[in-house]
Amino acid sequence: MAKPIKLLDNANQIIALLSEIGTASYSLIASEINTPRSSVYRLIDGLAAIGLVRVDRDTGLVRLSERWLHLADATTGSFPEWQRLIDRLPDIAERTGHTTFLSIPTATGGACIAWAPASNLVVLSLRPGRHFAFNIGAAGRLLFALSPKGAVEERLAACEFETPTERTIATPEALLADAERTRERGWVFSDQDVNRGISAVGVAATASTGATGCLSLAGLSQDVSPHAEALALLLEEEAASAPPAGA
Repeated sequence: MAKPIKLLDNANQIIALLSEIGTASYSLIASEINTPRSSVYRLIDGLAAIGLVRVDRDTGLVRLSERWLHLADATTGSFPEWQRLIDRLPDIAERTGHTTFLSIPTATGGACIAWAPASNLVVLSLRPGRHFAFNIGAAGRLLFALSPKGAVEERLAACEFETPTERTIATPEALLADAERTRERGWVFSDQDVNRGISAVGVAATASTGATGCLSLAGLSQDVSPHAEALALLLEEEAASAPPAGA
């Protein structure tokens, strides 16, 4: 079983890498996933054969294929309990001028399941399929603050406390204190703890099944920070407009 598991892990690393940087050469992929180039050639050939990657004939660069667009649409459609809020994301982005996200909890953080990009071309780290640990960003921190009592210790243990910026929460004690402040305030403010110059606001959202998620938006700090509370109130209104559990 070891070889198939390693093969799948390498394929997953290639897909994750391409989703982060867009295109890559065989040599870069081999270096990034610490795998011999000959193995990378075979992996890319296999992924291309099933339509998951595409190799540019002129440059030799590898990129994700257009098939992922269909898969992304299918994935979004697999969350019918969140469809009411998913449908609202473009309107929220237009009203606020900021990219808007819907994320749900996983065992190790928050995973974005849908977004509506703003028209200001700000490059953001979070997007559908991306995942933030519980100590990072509006989604991760808000979802940790809303953890069921029995899950707090488990989620703390799963958090590796990576610190992409000097403002990222770096210890379990700091994360617990942040969670307490978030519950008291009712929303979370992520101030450049993912990327310098980028801030975000997040609020709790509830699916039609009663599941908890995070509705958030992000943009340039100079645009988000002065209006964080007002943006949080707007998001809370949108989250409250979702149908009640069991609807």
